Amino acid sequence: MDDWRVGSRREITTDLTLRGGDHALRVEYFEAVGDAMMMFWWDKITPFPDWRGEYWTNRFLDGSPALVRNDPVIDFDWGFGSPGPGIPSDNFSARWTRSVWFEQGLPLPYDRR
Repeated sequence: MDDWRVGSRREITTDLTLRGGDHALRVEYFEAVGDAMMMFWWDKITPFPDWRGEYWTNRFLDGSPALVRNDPVIDFDWGFGSPGPGIPSDNFSARWTRSVWFEQGLPLPYDRR
């Protein structure tokens, strides 16, 4: 994106598809006269920004999941209820997946209840 010119306030956007991994970002800006304002941001475009929850109507993760949804956290108490539409209240299974970057040597505590 290159818009190096004098002018009034404007919004400039672009869509990029990046491969996974580290990417160097560089933002350059100049202010000529008058009010100055500069913002830079990006949005991660993914249908599953949190946990990808997949739910099966059996106890063995067999076949295709009957329900796939974004779950912000894994903290459920379904009691006698169902986890979602089309899923029975008993004899179901679920899998949650997510991509997370961990620093090398970072301790990873977990609690399995």
